[in-house]
Amino acid sequence: MPRFRLWAVLAIYGLGTVALAQVHGSWSSDFTVLPNLGLDSIHITLGYTFAGSLEIYGTADFDQTGYVKQVLGLKGHIGPLALEGAMEFAPQDVVLKTTPYAADGEPASTQTPPAVIWEVPGP
Repeated sequence: MPRFRLWAVLAIYGLGTVALAQVHGSWSSDFTVLPNLGLDSIHITLGYTFAGSLEIYGTADFDQTGYVKQVLGLKGHIGPLALEGAMEFAPQDVVLKTTPYAADGEPASTQTPPAVIWEVPGP
């Protein structure tokens, strides 16, 4: 019985390690040193890849005025179908700026509808 528990614990930790390898991200910033020390902008990206070829990601941008934009997207392949799409939010303006997306595959060519601009109802 103790031997089974050891293998079960090792399997759980091993699967957890594999799952964490699929999460990725980056962080970058611009700052000034002279004449005054200041943080000009920050760009943060976080993504998760699953099924080996499909990625869900999000990026956030900040500058001296605060939270500038948020982008949520999806890109990758499911079989012969290539998917790519994103939504960009402007948190300070309460407006969805763009929703570009494209899908291609045989026999159809890439289709990219025009960007949609609409205001989110609310405060």
